[in-house]
Amino acid sequence: MRKDLLFSLLLILFSFSCSNSDSQLSPEENKMLNAFNSQNYEEAIRLADILHNEEPNNPKPLVIKGRSQNGLGRFEEAIQSLDKAITIEPNFSDAYLYRALVYYALEDYEKGKKDWLLLLKKEPANPLYLEFYAHNRYRAKDFSEAIATYQKLIEKYPNKIDLYIYSAGAKREALDYDAAIIDLQNALKIDSKSSFANEELGNVFSSQEKYELAIEQFNLGLKYMSEEEIPAIRANIHDSRGEAFLKIGKVELATKDFDTSIQISPNAAAYKNKALIALQNKNIAQACEYLKRAQKYDASTKTAAKIQELVTAHCL
Repeated sequence: MRKDLLFSLLLILFSFSCSNSDSQLSPEENKMLNAFNSQNYEEAIRLADILHNEEPNNPKPLVIKGRSQNGLGRFEEAIQSLDKAITIEPNFSDAYLYRALVYYALEDYEKGKKDWLLLLKKEPANPLYLEFYAHNRYRAKDFSEAIATYQKLIEKYPNKIDLYIYSAGAKREALDYDAAIIDLQNALKIDSKSSFANEELGNVFSSQEKYELAIEQFNLGLKYMSEEEIPAIRANIHDSRGEAFLKIGKVELATKDFDTSIQISPNAAAYKNKALIALQNKNIAQACEYLKRAQKYDASTKTAAKIQELVTAHCL
């Protein structure tokens, strides 16, 4: 869903915005970092290996190597590089920070939690550390801790709209719908045309099985969405609205939303939903074809589990 994408985007942006700021970078380190920032990850790894061989007690090359491996999706290798950096310099914050981001990608939230807590012990008021710790707890389904941390941030940054929306999402997952709605009302006071806030309100109404109200909010989410919005996020709101249409029996409108979602940005959720419609129509072959397509795309743990359940039940 959209929050998964936004968390991932925040992590990517954070990864790029953070630098090895504990000290000045040497020309060799700058060259290595520039290769990473240009997304030339293989070159960054090559330069990191050269510098590490020349300066085995310098943790920075290993951190850049780990970040580059993370960029290439080689997560286990990234962890190994960052572990080595921490062995060399146990107080080097960057190594813990980027290891926490890799653990996030691996959905190993408990190990990531330990790194965020170590960072917060050093800088307890750091707003970025606090926000990512809250996101970590959200994804780990530790909703009470996520909500408490978001609230702490809201008190300090009362005009930061995304904090209210993430907090609302955590409260929705914790089934505290009234509290979630209050957060979203506060978000909409900051910006009544927030696509994200309107979409999350739609999610709350869907969770309450108030599907007509949900559809109204999803309509507003699409209406206020910027033309420059990331395609996958626009696709997700079509998925959410399509699911609401499906719940009230408007299959044609649901199908249109799922088709639009796939046209914008092919994704597992839309194909999974089209498979469900095919199953309703007793078209098993078509359903299995959609499920096969769904498996080609990354999905949340919940969506992936549902896809596998359907495959096992109908396609094996």
